[in-house]
Amino acid sequence: MQEKQKERHSPRVIKTQKEEEIRIFGWHACQTVIQHRKEAIRKIYLDETRLEELRPTLAWCAQQKIGYRILGDTELSKLTDSTHHEGLCLEILKRPPLSWNQFIKRVSTTTGPQRLLFIDGVANPHNFGAILRTAAHFGVKAVLHTPDFPSNLSGTVYRISEGAADLMDMVCLNRPSTDIRQLQDLAFYLIGTTPHKGENLFELQLKEKLVFIIGSEHSGVSPRWKKLADFHVKIPGTGLVESLNVASSVAILLSEHWRRFGA
Repeated sequence: MQEKQKERHSPRVIKTQKEEEIRIFGWHACQTVIQHRKEAIRKIYLDETRLEELRPTLAWCAQQKIGYRILGDTELSKLTDSTHHEGLCLEILKRPPLSWNQFIKRVSTTTGPQRLLFIDGVANPHNFGAILRTAAHFGVKAVLHTPDFPSNLSGTVYRISEGAADLMDMVCLNRPSTDIRQLQDLAFYLIGTTPHKGENLFELQLKEKLVFIIGSEHSGVSPRWKKLADFHVKIPGTGLVESLNVASSVAILLSEHWRRFGA
């Protein structure tokens, strides 16, 4: 009987070291990790032209017994699957996500204005990277997503975000509707974005604590989250094009909230 019970138990999932690592590239993206999370570095690949700039970092690597290799441009392009490596590539430990309980404790004890982003389906890594860069610039406290969101941060996302991908807290909503309502109970207002029917962003009386819901590039905010939103806003313009790029929209939304409330 005991043997049968054991068979029904799910096997424990143990992540390998490689599953915990990510390969990033781009000068500013890598410099962000070097400056803020150097202990996460596991290996460095660099072009010879970057040798002098990275000498202090390489000396630290030698002390920590962390390996590095000098590669040519072609080898680096192959390694990163990109011609935009800018002469530097790091293998690093992934930044651990923030748990829901840690996140709630933080926002519930923080006073003053707070900006959050809830990502509802942004798929393009260039858009996602640009959104993270803007979010870091305008003081977004965290980026929220559902379990089905492909939140694995790629090297391209790191490069486009200029390293913001390693600074921004990512929080998974395992109980999306319940978790969102918990934020509403903490006086956060949900703002849905739409290119069509919605209140003028520049005329709406925004609140200090907001969650901007960012929809996908093709279909926008999904019906499920439209129903939960407290307000829907649009960014006014000439109307000559249907809508702005999602990353551009996020920049305008966050800058307007920053303009009114600051950090």
